[in-house]
Amino acid sequence: MPSSVVEVRFAPLTSASYGLLGWSITVLGAVNVVSGSWPRVVGFFNLLVGTVLLVLAVVNTRRTYFRLEQGLAGGRSVLSGPGRIGPLARGVVTGPGERFAVEQDRLVHVAGDGTRALTPVRRSSAHPEDWRALEAALSEAARSQEPGTPDSGAS
Repeated sequence: MPSSVVEVRFAPLTSASYGLLGWSITVLGAVNVVSGSWPRVVGFFNLLVGTVLLVLAVVNTRRTYFRLEQGLAGGRSVLSGPGRIGPLARGVVTGPGERFAVEQDRLVHVAGDGTRALTPVRRSSAHPEDWRALEAALSEAARSQEPGTPDSGAS
């Protein structure tokens, strides 16, 4: 199987919700500072939090949700999430005879004996175009692993 790398970004809705929340908090903070209806420190705190959320929304539009590397040495595949905490930070590795598959809008790790383990990856958190590219890459990898195909190594 030829090696391939698929990077999936976060869904645009996540960035939009951060942006809307940040904009709302910033406007409330500005109104608070100008009107003096609450202590000014609360208004400045709102401005700070709103600005941080707006910056996070902009950064989140290009941030990678996860990365799937297939066809590595020894027939391995690695699922990892850069800058994440938990299982994606450590990476989920498949060995020979194992694979990743999409089932019910989730990415699962399918072992050689057919048992399935859920990964912390959901379609709802992924960018739609990138998710389609992931599905195409996984179906291509599954086709190349079928017995009797030219890429499978079977004679």
